Amino acid sequence: MATLTKQERAWFNKLQKVLNECPFDTSDFDSFTIGDRGVTVFKKAKEVSEHQGKFETDLHESVDALDAEVFELRFPFGVASAAG
Repeated sequence: MATLTKQERAWFNKLQKVLNECPFDTSDFDSFTIGDRGVTVFKKAKEVSEHQGKFETDLHESVDALDAEVFELRFPFGVASAAG
């Protein structure tokens, strides 16, 4: 694993701490990226998945069709889109 500076490690630890402190149930949320700096957060995860199966759409198309997008997180670095 690559090494981080003290400042980098502190920032990532702070970010993870904020994520770990989520004060609500996230079971209906999911997210995706297209490989840029953004992560699109959406609700209705089960409905979106069912829509994808029924209409054979890409994830973002089902999210749009169900008006499920709630937020876009913008990172100060790229977020690669990878599978598997």
